[in-house]
Amino acid sequence: MSRKVIRQVERNRELDALTFDPAQIDKSSVAVNWSARSEAPRTWRRLRFADLAPFLSLAVITSGLFAMALAKMEVRRLGYAIVHLAKDERRWRDEERGLNLALAKAMGPERLEAMAGSKLTLRRPQQGEVIQMTENGVALEQ
Repeated sequence: MSRKVIRQVERNRELDALTFDPAQIDKSSVAVNWSARSEAPRTWRRLRFADLAPFLSLAVITSGLFAMALAKMEVRRLGYAIVHLAKDERRWRDEERGLNLALAKAMGPERLEAMAGSKLTLRRPQQGEVIQMTENGVALEQ
């Protein structure tokens, strides 16, 4: 260690050995005491890690248990969300099946023919009413 550090340690030991007696203070030394206040002996003991260890361990255990409880609550919430989404998926699949069935019924040949005759006044062509065109624009006879 350097000499400066050794002197500081010795100075601290000397200051720790002093006791404070308010009756021995006179008015003239008050100003000196206030200016040397930073070097005055400390009556409070510094807190060490060993003093705080029980409180810190209690805080760590409590926060760990709290984190576990939050994690379990989140797992349960996600489980309920999955169940709800599975119900929605089933409902949407059933609705899709129903719509596909309705579309198949609507696009059936019998239904299209009935709609063409009733709403669009279409009918089946008679012999000679169909003209077939080719790429050259020539009509083919039937």
